[in-house]
Amino acid sequence: MQLRERVDKLKEDLDNRIEQEYQYIKNEANPREKINEYFKNIRWDSPELAAYVKKKMLDILNLND
Repeated sequence: MQLRERVDKLKEDLDNRIEQEYQYIKNEANPREKINEYFKNIRWDSPELAAYVKKKMLDILNLND
């Protein structure tokens, strides 16, 4: 497998994992608050990943302003 294919697979895996987490938060009273909790917890280890996850979750929930 070439590097480009591995990178595409990594992004696909991340997006699938974000979609799985979305299943946990979609019925929350305040999903935006829950997304911010994810962001705060992830950013300590990886700020760039936290921003990506937050953006994708907001996009999925159609809350991105």
